[in-house]
Amino acid sequence: MKKFTLAIIILFSSISTMNASHVIGGDFHIQMVSQQSGGADYHIKLRAYRDDVNGIPLPATITIGVYQVGTNTQVATQVLNKTNPLSLVPLGDPCYTPDTSLVRIEEGIFESPTNLFLPNYGSGYYISTQIAARNSLAVNVAIGGTMTWFAMIPNPAIGQNSTPDFGNYPTDAYFCVNNPKSFSYPIFDADGDSLAYALVAPLDAAPQATGTFAGVGSYPYYPALAWQVPYNLANVVGGTPPMTIDASTGLITASPSIISFFTFAIRVEEFRDTTLAQTGPKVKIGEVRRDVQYISLACTGSSNNASFNYVDNGNANYSFTNTSTGSYTLSRWNFGDGGLSPIPSPNHTFSNDGTYVVVLAIADSSALSGANCSMDYAVSTINVTGVVNPLACNAGFTIYPDSAANNVFVVNSSTGNNLTYHWDFDDGDTSNLQYPSHTYSSGGPFYLCLTIDNGIGCIDTFCDSISSGGVVFKQSQSGFTINTIGTGITGISNNVTQQSLFNVYPNPGETNVSIESNRMTINEITIVDVTGKVIKSINDNFNFINVSDLSKGVYFLQIRTKDRLVTKKFIKE
Repeated sequence: MKKFTLAIIILFSSISTMNASHVIGGDFHIQMVSQQSGGADYHIKLRAYRDDVNGIPLPATITIGVYQVGTNTQVATQVLNKTNPLSLVPLGDPCYTPDTSLVRIEEGIFESPTNLFLPNYGSGYYISTQIAARNSLAVNVAIGGTMTWFAMIPNPAIGQNSTPDFGNYPTDAYFCVNNPKSFSYPIFDADGDSLAYALVAPLDAAPQATGTFAGVGSYPYYPALAWQVPYNLANVVGGTPPMTIDASTGLITASPSIISFFTFAIRVEEFRDTTLAQTGPKVKIGEVRRDVQYISLACTGSSNNASFNYVDNGNANYSFTNTSTGSYTLSRWNFGDGGLSPIPSPNHTFSNDGTYVVVLAIADSSALSGANCSMDYAVSTINVTGVVNPLACNAGFTIYPDSAANNVFVVNSSTGNNLTYHWDFDDGDTSNLQYPSHTYSSGGPFYLCLTIDNGIGCIDTFCDSISSGGVVFKQSQSGFTINTIGTGITGISNNVTQQSLFNVYPNPGETNVSIESNRMTINEITIVDVTGKVIKSINDNFNFINVSDLSKGVYFLQIRTKDRLVTKKFIKE
């Protein structure tokens, strides 16, 4: 461990001496204040992000230029004044705070001292400025280069329009190496325009100088910052899965595999029906971009390790003993039959014979402030028999996170004959499938309800809170997907942790898939479908598994080691 820590220090120390440049990103927000005869008044705000560890201070002013789309003719300049004092972004959460000797980010706000009038012009305008001091720490883009801020606005004559606002720099603006991260920015569009999101190459400049200069040629008028091999727009930060963005929601997913810095850019385009009758197609009217630089760190996690054992007392009564270790203070049991308990070591009597997936979730007090890094799960399948007076039907399900992605498993363990199912996802959507999948647009919590009906008079409902962290202590994060599965998929007695012990790639895959782990020895892999049916078992050659004979769809890989069994989701293309 000491050698590893020293290597990290040497890495960042050597990189920081390469260049004293300091700008790591930012974005424009152009607000239409009022329409005037023949044009409109605008207030211009520029956010600039600076590396406070390795760079010089931000300037007191920044000059921006406004240019005609199509001719690249400059029509205005304006000096923006820095309006905020030295302001460092408070990186970190209740579970982890990055080392401030490696990363400190200053956010500088530059604003118009007076409104800027722009006349009506059919093709609209683009606004830009640049500083020849782009930070040189990122390993995925060319060393040096110029930081160019860029935005586009439409002809003022189309009516009220301001660019989407990215909001303040997020406090979780860093990666944890080899841990998939899903995140989005609190983008707000005051005009209600349709937005489309994309990852784009950061913009460089020609000439390499500080100031404002007209672009050249066609959109986007300024050259792209060159990528360093092997990085590119399809492999922005490396790792598995590669960085992607949802074009509709702006949700970004990435998982860098090395400790370093990475530069990337997000483009948000606005679309609107500009016809007077509002009967035409929506067309692009503008865009705004945010450049950022994230550090990827060896984040330290929680030592909580969930586990339990149980004793069958007869007549479907079980005593559960919580054998978890760590600094956890919260326990939450779900027995799969609709029964819940916050008691550390409860006793529970099942109401029906059947197979139940029992889930114990533990966490420390950080979970109450919205963090899920202290949460750990233990999962065990119990085959219950001996119920004297079983219920005609009984609704129940358990919840635990999918460690392969920002998703959640829901195990439907309802009992009864000839059942129909009705799921209420608490966001306006429902499903009548036995094993549905559903994607939430935010992290929740949501109150997930399942109602079953056997058609001859027995109706039962069970509800539980669910979030992007699995079960809810308290959560507020980005969107997530739930995948409902059968009890046959999780016949295990082990920990289901938030950290990924195994890498499955390619995922999705078509012909072959490999499974690797630097920490665990694999003994066997079983492939099951979403109903819990075993498709095949593999006992060797885990680096080359033939999946070409599988039908397209979602499968689960049960990876068995000496002391645990981990379930990973796999998508067959």
